[in-house]
Amino acid sequence: MLFIASCKKACPGLVALKKTGRMVKLITLFLLAGFLQLSANTYSQGISLALKDAPITTAFKKIQDQSPYRFVYSSEEVVSATRISCSIENASIEKVLEICFRDQPLSYSIEDKFILVKAKPKTEARVVPNEIHGVVTNEKGEPVQGASIFIKGSNKGTATDNRGLFLFPDVPAGSTLVISSVGYEQKEIELGTQSFLTIRLLSAISKLDETIVKGYYNTTQRLNTGSVSKLSAETIEKQPVNNVLAAMEGRVPGLYIQQNTGVPGGAYTVKLRGQNSLVNGNNPLYVIDDVPFTSASISSPTLSAAITGGGNPLANINPNDIESIEILKDADATAIYGSRAANGVVIITTKKGKAGVTRISINMSAGVTKTSPKLDLLDNPQYLAMRHEALKNDGVNNIPSSSYDLNGTWDTTRYTDWQKTLIGNTGHITNSQISVSGGNISTQFLIGGAYNRESTVFPGDAAVSKISANFNISHNSSDQKFKAILSGNYLSANSSLFSSDLTSSALTLPPVAPPVYDSAGNINWSKGTFNNPLAIT
Repeated sequence: MLFIASCKKACPGLVALKKTGRMVKLITLFLLAGFLQLSANTYSQGISLALKDAPITTAFKKIQDQSPYRFVYSSEEVVSATRISCSIENASIEKVLEICFRDQPLSYSIEDKFILVKAKPKTEARVVPNEIHGVVTNEKGEPVQGASIFIKGSNKGTATDNRGLFLFPDVPAGSTLVISSVGYEQKEIELGTQSFLTIRLLSAISKLDETIVKGYYNTTQRLNTGSVSKLSAETIEKQPVNNVLAAMEGRVPGLYIQQNTGVPGGAYTVKLRGQNSLVNGNNPLYVIDDVPFTSASISSPTLSAAITGGGNPLANINPNDIESIEILKDADATAIYGSRAANGVVIITTKKGKAGVTRISINMSAGVTKTSPKLDLLDNPQYLAMRHEALKNDGVNNIPSSSYDLNGTWDTTRYTDWQKTLIGNTGHITNSQISVSGGNISTQFLIGGAYNRESTVFPGDAAVSKISANFNISHNSSDQKFKAILSGNYLSANSSLFSSDLTSSALTLPPVAPPVYDSAGNINWSKGTFNNPLAIT
């Protein structure tokens, strides 16, 4: 102590140096505190985000780039997060996180410099209020009186009053209400947290109110005075047929339809409410898009007309082009079309263009045809035994020279399955169709075309092919006082069928008859002893 005291008195510069050191330490301490505060303020107030429909992970990355905070999360938990759109300027970390996590299925917590992100715990199911009340209206906003409101799966229910209002007390949580009324479509509503319901019912179109065409005017089944049946396009398109008449078979009461032959393009017998005439025939009047169509055969007098039974004029019309078919059955038809409708009227309406976006429709299908299971016919020994017994029963002792199957002219050791040879092939059916339709509220159009080919089960490539093209353009003025329709149809059928059906030959030719081709591959006539069934081809 003495030394120090003496030193103080002896060294005044040393005392000044010590005071300067203390001041430097104090200044350094204040500067460090200021820098730390400045740094903290920078991170808490300097975060900016400009995002538009961005994933939440993008927001995490931008926050990390501008602050010392780091996010800790699981990719499985943030996958359900909604996208973020925000614009933030120099906001604190708390404010930025509040905006980013608003309405998100996620929660967060800050631990030191880490932001922990977790999925929010699932909330309990919403509780439906015990009392539900509301109003039931129709499409026009008018109240529906007497509408029934039931809880699905129970017999608890109520009904609306004359103002369409209802009150339903004690409704269990998670219930589904079923609302129904005569003349309206039934509706189901799953209840949430709402206590007041505004329910709108759509009118149900009954069959009595469906529009039907009756020649020169339209009416409804409710106001119709005659007997009219209707087939819609949906019913026709579900049937894999190539003839309009086949689409109606078995679907119209009182209408008898039967195909006379089993070959493509074959004729049909059509009777409406039985046999009406022995002289003038029973064919009804066909009307296609308001144009009477002949019911007689339009086939040229070729050999193929024989096998088809004269053909059928409606065989050329593509069933997929038909919008609806109405059948007028009684005297109501003669009042419109006169005596030519005495056997009834079949009114066919083809498809028209509809307002809306342009639609391209392509339909393609293919199929095969086979005969039914073969009949069990005689084999060679059975056939020869039958022939000998027939001659014996007739008292013929010597075999006639014309009996080529018994006098050794034909080789009776060989066997021919004529059912397989003549009607055992596989027929192929090909259908393809394309149409383009569209337009606006004033003008609509439809353009389409179709190709159909159907071969037979006979030998060779005999087939019936059909090509059709149609167009329709309609225009309505804005005041609905002028309407114009232009439509056209092109129908063409080409038949390469031969004159006769080979089914009869397949069932009656002897099994010991010569083959249809000789060893050189030519038609076999067996020196004039054999009427080759393929001669008609």
